[in-house]
Amino acid sequence: MVMDYEAAIPGSNTFGLNGFHLTGDLGAHYFSRGADEQFVAGVIAGFTYTLHLSINANISGPGGLDSYQGSMSGVFNWTFPGSAAVPEAVNTAGLMVLSLAGLAMLRGKRARD
Repeated sequence: MVMDYEAAIPGSNTFGLNGFHLTGDLGAHYFSRGADEQFVAGVIAGFTYTLHLSINANISGPGGLDSYQGSMSGVFNWTFPGSAAVPEAVNTAGLMVLSLAGLAMLRGKRARD
């Protein structure tokens, strides 16, 4: 699994908006503000993964917080390269048995001819 991301803060006053945290079944990762990077993790088809994405904000100021305003946006694009279905071992074994049986039948037919 690949996640491309961009964490952007418009303007120059970030006053504590620091990035995003990803936690869950794939471990933990920190996406810093102003970054345009990639997070890569191995996943297995058929399994369910739980991820938590939260903002890392640490805002403080003199006289309270009522005069502060800000925003931070994150764009997260998830892709699963090479996510073609992988056959299960039972199916693979069955196909091999059928193939060998077919070859044996073909060989027997040629021997009779």
